[in-house]
Amino acid sequence: CGFYESSGDRAFTGGELHKSRIFTRPVKLERYAIDVTPVTNAQFAEFLRVSRYRPRHHQNFLRHWVNGVPPLGKEDHPVVYVDLDDARAYARWAGKRLLTEEEWQCAAEGPRHTRFPWGDEMRGEVGNPGGDGTTPVKAFPAGRSEFGCYDLCGNVWHLTESERTDGRTR
Repeated sequence: CGFYESSGDRAFTGGELHKSRIFTRPVKLERYAIDVTPVTNAQFAEFLRVSRYRPRHHQNFLRHWVNGVPPLGKEDHPVVYVDLDDARAYARWAGKRLLTEEEWQCAAEGPRHTRFPWGDEMRGEVGNPGGDGTTPVKAFPAGRSEFGCYDLCGNVWHLTESERTDGRTR
């Protein structure tokens, strides 16, 4: 993306918790790589097996797994119920890093800065509309970004290295 106008950032204040404020700012991005899909349950299970990683916070860690393994048939679904520290640990183990917010947005919007990875209009058939859980990471090939990335919209929230705080929450 090179020099990139980042847009869609949201600032929340006071009684306007869910009111979006969209602004743009110039961002200089260096070259970076992004995986074609989000991390799957199978990939995260391999990480746990090899690294013997244990989370600092156990309360909801992988709470959808059954007896410490992904639910049958959901191995190729994106991993959920991990926190930022868990995601960072996986990335380090895999020899990678989390993207910044701007890098993620560039990968999702593409060089045309579309509103969604597939274009400017919401289309229910190109991504998981939610409500019934996750779907396999390659379930919607028509929803890929211009860079060929799957699942950048609709299936799960994506963790980035762009950590923010308002002094009370992080």
